[in-house]
Amino acid sequence: MSITFSITNTPTHVTATYPCQCVDHTPDGKPYADCPYCNGAGKEDFEEPSWPWVNMSNTNAFNILRAIGVNPVDYGSWEGETLDHAIKGCLIALNSESKRAVATRESSILPGGHAGVQVVHDGNVARMERMGAEARIGGYTDERVRVRVSDILGICRKAKKEGEKVTWG
Repeated sequence: MSITFSITNTPTHVTATYPCQCVDHTPDGKPYADCPYCNGAGKEDFEEPSWPWVNMSNTNAFNILRAIGVNPVDYGSWEGETLDHAIKGCLIALNSESKRAVATRESSILPGGHAGVQVVHDGNVARMERMGAEARIGGYTDERVRVRVSDILGICRKAKKEGEKVTWG
């Protein structure tokens, strides 16, 4: 799962155009007139927001929200006073290592063999073997936290300038 922070009513721009798959499923190679993806054009446009936005994992988003002094929840919005509060929280976090510290974590490795055991028979001998692959857990450095807080600050400032609100979820 992930959480995207974006601005309401963001204009979009086309970044790529692809042939619609409906063309592959017609005998004559023509698009379906009522295709919900291309509306009969035979091509799909891939659009991205023109204004800033950011997407991150739930864990990282919750930790960034904590760093800027916001109660971490799955979805929400900022406008008016709450948008001002979020901007202030971002500025404080950017200037305070202790505020950012709640969002950092060390990388770690969980060695293989933590998923239980199995009995392996080798001729007349039975032995126990540990199961499970090695798991690597990525860290989140102070530098990365600063980048993400700066991303959210940019989103908040643009929303305030445009008279819109910031939403996430």
